[in-house]
Amino acid sequence: MKKLSLLALFVAVTVAFSACKKTEETTPTGGGDNTPTIAQEQNAVAFYLSGIWCGPCGQYGKPAMKNVKDKFGDKLIVVACHLSSQSFQDPYNIPAANALAGAWNVTGVPTCAIGAAGKSGMKIGGGPNMQSGIENQFNTLISNTATTGTLVDAKIENGEIKISSKTKFFGSSTEEHFMSVYITESNIAGRQYVSGSGWDNSAVHNDVLRVALTTAATGDSFTTSATDGQEFTKEFTTSLDAAWNKDNLKAVVVIWKQGANGRVLVNGSASAVK
Repeated sequence: MKKLSLLALFVAVTVAFSACKKTEETTPTGGGDNTPTIAQEQNAVAFYLSGIWCGPCGQYGKPAMKNVKDKFGDKLIVVACHLSSQSFQDPYNIPAANALAGAWNVTGVPTCAIGAAGKSGMKIGGGPNMQSGIENQFNTLISNTATTGTLVDAKIENGEIKISSKTKFFGSSTEEHFMSVYITESNIAGRQYVSGSGWDNSAVHNDVLRVALTTAATGDSFTTSATDGQEFTKEFTTSLDAAWNKDNLKAVVVIWKQGANGRVLVNGSASAVK
């Protein structure tokens, strides 16, 4: 595992993202015969922290993440956060990735920070057992009963990505909940350093975090209490960057709540940007 410099991680968890603008609406109920059903399904959310300069990321991290994503599909929501080292600027690094690394107190990559169901998250580092560690934690997390579920719809209109989300509570709650929204891109052709073999110039990067749409990378508060069946609708808008391949974009919505030692992951959902 490659160590990160303190300078590269000296970023506050709360970050303002000037490229994004956000509109929100909160409603107490859903309704209408045409409203899609919000399934009570527990997903796991994995923040994969990496860098193209990191040899162990190429040797262990990328293969592990590809294999678990192929195995678990949409039940595993992945957000790949690329970080820079003291001497190498990762081309996919953005402030939100640094903020998430800081929130998870990550000091070395590759690291997979995985959580769900309001449980304390686990950080799994790079090595021969990285994939099995992620799989074991995934199976433990999704065995829990989901307390929230979210429908996500994302589309491109007039050069902007417009995201609508509807989150339903399965049971009442008096805990403060937070929502974070990310745009990720997959199938990015690039390069990756691999320990023992050097640069792989035909590497493909998936689920790369492109932008966070909430003020804080770990989410903004959207309710301090909820009744059983209550639904919250929120909308977000951000500019479509010309450098992104619009056919490979996803909108990811992650629900958090406040735990004893910081925010913990509750559930996540993702949808292709249409």
